[in-house]
Amino acid sequence: MAKIVDNKELRCTKCSGRMLVDRVFLSYDHLEIYCLMCGKREMYNHPNNHGDVARWIMKVEKARAKITGNRI
Repeated sequence: MAKIVDNKELRCTKCSGRMLVDRVFLSYDHLEIYCLMCGKREMYNHPNNHGDVARWIMKVEKARAKITGNRI
């Protein structure tokens, strides 16, 4: 599971590398994140059911989508 650091970034629990959202596979009911350092991937189906980390990621991505004019 990824961990939120300072309420602004995700870190890998395996290697402490930075985790990014794979926006190719992002939708309202599916979310994928991956680590830049070790390649670890995490997938969430129906992110609202997966706890605080998945809900935080969706909140941040929805805010980004509003700014850039995209839809999630």
